[in-house]
Amino acid sequence: MDVLTCAALSLGEVQLANGLSKTKSGTVQLASNAAILFLGQYLLLKFYRVFLFHRYFSPFRHLPGPKDNHFLFGQSINFIRSESPNDLYIKWMKQWPDAPIIRYLGVFNREVLVVNSLTSYKNLVQTNCYALAKPGWWRGVTRDIVGDGIIVMEGEEHRTHRKMLSGILSAPSVKKLEPVVWEKAREVGRLFDSAIAATPDGKTGVIPSSDTFSMFTLDIMGRITLGFDMNHLGSTAEAYQQGKSETSHSYSPSSSKEIQPTFHEAYMSLFGQSDFGNLLMFVNAYFPVRWLPFEANRIYVRGAKWINRTLLSIIRKRQEEVRRDTEAGKYEKQNSRDMLTFLVEETLPGGPAEGLKENHFLGHILQLMAGGVDTTASMISWSSYVMAKHHDIQDKLQAEILDFLSRVPEPTYPDIDTLPYLNGFVKEVLRLYCPGKTILPPFWFDVLPRYLALLHQPPWAKSCHLLILSETATTIHRQALQAIVLDGLPVPQGTEIDAAFAMPMRNPLIWGDDAEQVRPERWLHLTAAQKSPYAFPCFNNGPRMCIGKNLAYLEMKVVLVEIVRQYRFVGVVTEPKITSPSLLLHGHGLEVSVERIGNA
Repeated sequence: MDVLTCAALSLGEVQLANGLSKTKSGTVQLASNAAILFLGQYLLLKFYRVFLFHRYFSPFRHLPGPKDNHFLFGQSINFIRSESPNDLYIKWMKQWPDAPIIRYLGVFNREVLVVNSLTSYKNLVQTNCYALAKPGWWRGVTRDIVGDGIIVMEGEEHRTHRKMLSGILSAPSVKKLEPVVWEKAREVGRLFDSAIAATPDGKTGVIPSSDTFSMFTLDIMGRITLGFDMNHLGSTAEAYQQGKSETSHSYSPSSSKEIQPTFHEAYMSLFGQSDFGNLLMFVNAYFPVRWLPFEANRIYVRGAKWINRTLLSIIRKRQEEVRRDTEAGKYEKQNSRDMLTFLVEETLPGGPAEGLKENHFLGHILQLMAGGVDTTASMISWSSYVMAKHHDIQDKLQAEILDFLSRVPEPTYPDIDTLPYLNGFVKEVLRLYCPGKTILPPFWFDVLPRYLALLHQPPWAKSCHLLILSETATTIHRQALQAIVLDGLPVPQGTEIDAAFAMPMRNPLIWGDDAEQVRPERWLHLTAAQKSPYAFPCFNNGPRMCIGKNLAYLEMKVVLVEIVRQYRFVGVVTEPKITSPSLLLHGHGLEVSVERIGNA
């Protein structure tokens, strides 16, 4: 915009000056004068924006915010150096706990507002939801990975598609999925047994929490979204029984063409990229780099093609089956068992999604799968960490579950949903370790510093990250499409706004002086402020609330009941590593030791 403004202004000034001058200049001279004016005015405008506006002229200059800014990059370097993606946001919240809005400076000292009060957060995600949009760079990166699904949609298009998809994961629909979740939770138990049996003493096994629960949720989402069993848990249990410790496999494009990856392997090539792979992913949102002959590119491109080709084949086959049976008068809608079949039914002639484009079909399926896998897996993984660290909490949870099961040996989800300590435990872990993260930093914010670091270390020496694209986030970015008001503060069009969910969920003015401690009992007696939905925004709120919230709670509680009734987490073998900047608050490398209890 600045380029166009300066160009138009320069051309107008040159034409005006030439018209007033008695001596008319030639075309070359006019072009030269315009170029000089353009360059001078553009540099002056940029100097004003970068060094003067935020300090002397911004309407937000009086807002509280950090002062330890780099002269050019603001807080960006501090974000990169922080130990956790939430560290700076939490630090600012504790410094100004009662400030409705906090301001920080990003690259080139661009201003970013951070909502810090319950009212400002409500104004952001509820009151003005569709007056804001996700920035273009975010949609570009997201679309490259998971296509044109509901996550990248805005405005009326988002309303229409969300209404269509809401039925798939409504409470009555999720209730029908309960047998699948119980079945897979029991498979987790069998995997635990295999890990224990594979040890020399046959008593205590070591479980890689992240991989184990990622396979658990991916197996469930395979059944729920596509209607077939991927059986990653079963194959991993067999690997333990055969004396192998690997719980996942490396998917490499250099492998023989005859060897097909598992869905989990191909999935991880998209959502578990190396640092160099993430670098290329970010850069590709601004400059096309996927054609470059890097190993990370080959892994990503082949995995993306395999997943897209596989899903499209499944979608087209299901569409043909439903269409054929419908035309023959043999098809009954109540037989629908998965999200894919539901969507196919909605696209039938006369259905609410008739005419749904294939790219949206693919995007919705892939995004529903992605949104339902790693956020839930991460929460369950952090639950194992909490129990391994806090045996007193584990004892209370186990006592409640075992006492309940002595009275209700074959419970349903509505039964276990009534357990107060289990409910408090799940919400407390979510409050402190909210898993998903949709923040995809702009190129100059994250990628350039990472690239400079990578120059000193080969990309294959880096650890892998998990990426999740979902509305279940630790931090979200928005940009005002029009002038809005946040907790009484006028915010002009174009302003960038962050919402870091850890801020209200760890604010001592809301949760007390022990807000940083794991205390499930706090959920038994909530204050008025704590009862606010905006004090616990782990699944977001408003029109963009996580569509899979009901399913996530079902998965979390069922697997916890099934595990805690039979096993005890003894301790942490390998501490989790949280990478920052990161796309997910994920405990990389977490390993816990487990043992069977009693005669369960």
